[in-house]
Amino acid sequence: MVGMYSNYYVLYTTINTILSRIFDSVTHSLGNLHTDKNLEHEYKIFKTINFIAVILGATAGIGIFC
Repeated sequence: MVGMYSNYYVLYTTINTILSRIFDSVTHSLGNLHTDKNLEHEYKIFKTINFIAVILGATAGIGIFC
């Protein structure tokens, strides 16, 4: 039982690390975009990033659940 938990925990940790590195990079890019003062374009990029985050999170969650 502990071995099975350990395998899932390693998988979860790996996915979490990869996603956090991706979204940390995107966060910094969004901060640089904010200096342009084009609010409409910034909001469009923000919505796109949120959509991608939901898709990746849902896919990872479903994958771990299955």
